[in-house]
Amino acid sequence: MLAAVRARLLAPGAADGAALTAALAAATTPATARPVAALVCEYVDHRPDGAAHAAAYVDHRLEQQPLDRAVLFPLVTRLVRARPPAVRAALAPVLASPGTAVSRVLRAELLDVLLHYEQYAARDLEVLEAVLTTAALSCTAADREPADRPFARHLVHRTALLLVRCPLGAARLDRRLEELARRAPSFAVALQRWAAADPEEWARVAGPRTWRLLSAGPARMPEPLPTADGGHGSLRPAQSVIENTGSGEERSQCSAGVAWRTSPRTGGAASSPSAPTTGCTAATS
Repeated sequence: MLAAVRARLLAPGAADGAALTAALAAATTPATARPVAALVCEYVDHRPDGAAHAAAYVDHRLEQQPLDRAVLFPLVTRLVRARPPAVRAALAPVLASPGTAVSRVLRAELLDVLLHYEQYAARDLEVLEAVLTTAALSCTAADREPADRPFARHLVHRTALLLVRCPLGAARLDRRLEELARRAPSFAVALQRWAAADPEEWARVAGPRTWRLLSAGPARMPEPLPTADGGHGSLRPAQSVIENTGSGEERSQCSAGVAWRTSPRTGGAASSPSAPTTGCTAATS
C-alpha cells in the first residue's frame, strides 16, 4: 500500500496530495509510522508546493493517541531545517496553535525548534508572521483560555522581538499587529492589557501604529475597515514612512544584519536592546 501511495504522491502533476496525506495519517502502526514519516519528507522535497498537505498530516498526527513523539519530533525537525521558507510557513500555524491537552506539550517543543531555527539560521519574515497571526487569533477561539493567557502573550512577544531585528520586519510587525487588532477585537483588548502590565517590555516592539492603538484605550479602539466584499479587517494604505517596506535601503539593512526598530512614540529609528543584531529576509518561495 505504501509503495502505491508513494508512486501517486511523487507522480508528475499529482493533484491529490491532501487525500493521500490524510490516508498516510491513518497509518499509525509501529511498522508503518516511520516509513510514512520518511515518505512525507520525501514528498515535501519533491513537491515544496505541497507543504500545506504535510502540515495537515503533522497536525492530524499530533492529536492522535497514543502520541508518537519518537516519530513526530524528528519528522518536524527535518521539515524545519534546510527546507524552503514555504514549508516552515505552512508548519508555523500548526505548531503555534495551542492544540488540545493531547498535543499541547509537544506542539510547544516543536514550535521552539522552529523559532530557534528562525532566530539563528533562517530569519524569514513570512514564517514569523505566520506564528504571530496564529498566536493572536488564538485569543479569539471560544474553546481556548481567556485572551490574556500566558501562552499567547509569551508567543506574540517572542515573535515580535524576532521581527524587530531589522527595519522590514519592524514595519511588517507594526502593520500586522494593527491589522490583527482590527480583525480580532479580543486580541486588541489582550494586547492593551499586556502593554499596561509591562509597558517598558512592549515599548521595545511597538511601532507607531501599534503605539497609537495601545494608547487609545478600550473606548477608542479602532473599528475594522470594510473590505470590498463587505467584510472587515483590511487596512487602507498608510502614508507613514514605516509603510515603505519595499525600499532598497530597508532590504539592504535587513540582509546586512542591522539591528533596528521604530520608536513607538516618534516613528524614528532606535536600537533594540532586547534583540540580537541579526538580519531577516522576506520569503520569495
